[in-house]
Amino acid sequence: MPDLISDALTAARDLSQDAARDAMRAIYLPLLKAQPRTGFTIQMDVAYGPHERHKLDVHVPTTRSSKPIPVVLFFFGGGFVRGHKNELGELVYGNVADFFARNGMIGINANYRLADQAQWPGGGEDVGAAVAWTRANIAKYGGDPERIFIMGHSSGATHVATYALRRELHPAGGPGIAGAMALSGNYLLNRDNPDPNHLSYYGKDVENWDSRALIPAAHWGDFALFLSTAEFEPFPFNRSFAAMVSALAEKSGRMPRIAFFTGHNHSSEQMAIGTGDRVIESALLDFVREASAQKGSERQS
Repeated sequence: MPDLISDALTAARDLSQDAARDAMRAIYLPLLKAQPRTGFTIQMDVAYGPHERHKLDVHVPTTRSSKPIPVVLFFFGGGFVRGHKNELGELVYGNVADFFARNGMIGINANYRLADQAQWPGGGEDVGAAVAWTRANIAKYGGDPERIFIMGHSSGATHVATYALRRELHPAGGPGIAGAMALSGNYLLNRDNPDPNHLSYYGKDVENWDSRALIPAAHWGDFALFLSTAEFEPFPFNRSFAAMVSALAEKSGRMPRIAFFTGHNHSSEQMAIGTGDRVIESALLDFVREASAQKGSERQS
C-alpha cells in the first residue's frame, strides 16, 4: 500500500463512519477512474425480479473462454437503509464487478430492496432471487451456473450471509452457490441498545429479534465461505466477525477462509478493489480460484 494511502487511512481512524467514507471516496475515486475500463462489456439494469430495485449489471470479459467461467455476484453496503449499485456512477460499486471481469470472470453488480421497502429477511430473499436469475441465465453470457459466488460488503455482506446460512431461504436443491464472501458484515443484534438501522430493517418488535439473528441460526452447507474484517473499522464489525467465525467453527467443525485487512477501514476495504491493492485483491481472487478449481474437481470425480 502506498504511503500516501496508508497515511490517509491512519488519519481517518478518528473520523465518524460517514466522514471516513467521504475521505475514502476522495482517495479512491481518482484511482478507480485511472483504471482501464476495457476488456469487458456491461449490460446494465437487467431485471431479476418484479420490484424496481431488482436490477443488476452484468460485466462480461470480451475475450470469451472456450469453457464456462466463474461468476461473482456483488451486493453493496449501506446500513440496510441507503445505497445504489451505481451510487457514484459505474465506478462505485461497479469497481467490484469490473475487477472480476478484468480477471477472466463474470462480475455482477446488484441492487436490492432497502429497509423501507422490505424488512427482514427481504435482503436475503433478494440475494436468493438474484442467484436464481443468475443460475437460469448466466450460461448465455459464458458463465458457469455451478460456479456462482455471492459477495457482499457491510449490510450487503449481512444479506449474503443471511441467504447463504439460513436454509429456510434456499430452494429445494440448496442455495445454488459455489461460495460466499462476506466482507465486514454485522451479524449481532443488541435488543437492549438497538441500532436505529437495525430497527428499520429487523423491525421495532425487538422481542422477536432472537429468531431473526443470524447467530446462532447460521448453518454452513456445502459451499466455500470467506469472511473478513478491517483493522480500522468500528469495533462492532470486528466483534461480529469474530463471533461469526467462532459460531461457524463450533457448529460445523470447520473453519471458513478468514482475512484481517491490516491498515484498512470499513469503506476502504470495498473501494480498494480494482485499484491494485494486492492484499485485498489477492485474497479474493485466491479464494474464488481455489473454490472454483475444487468445484471442477468434484464434477469430474
